[in-house]
Amino acid sequence: MLTSRTVAYLNVDVGVSGSGVDASATPQLDQLLKQASKKVQNPDNGTESLYDMWMASDNSLIGRLGGGGSDYSAFVQHIGIPSVDMAIGSGYAVYHSLYDDFTWMEKYGDPMFRRHVT
Repeated sequence: MLTSRTVAYLNVDVGVSGSGVDASATPQLDQLLKQASKKVQNPDNGTESLYDMWMASDNSLIGRLGGGGSDYSAFVQHIGIPSVDMAIGSGYAVYHSLYDDFTWMEKYGDPMFRRHVT
């Protein structure tokens, strides 16, 4: 049923971990990802797009979804559904730790939750 009804899978395991953009995808979604990011406002600079923020970051290339790194694995590797894994920032220091909670995010990660809205 999934193969006949699913257009794409969007994985946002670590939605916000800092500034910049980190994205990986299957190749057929590269252009869609770029075009969509041009229509979203940069949460840190209202005169730029998310695409501008992304291109200025160290992770300006779209990575490839390989291995078995996250929840997208079953969609990509077992049934061939085009997928994207993306986040604002990279290197989430408290991932799956005792501090991976709302309080940490509210105080340190994204105090105004602008990046989460993006």
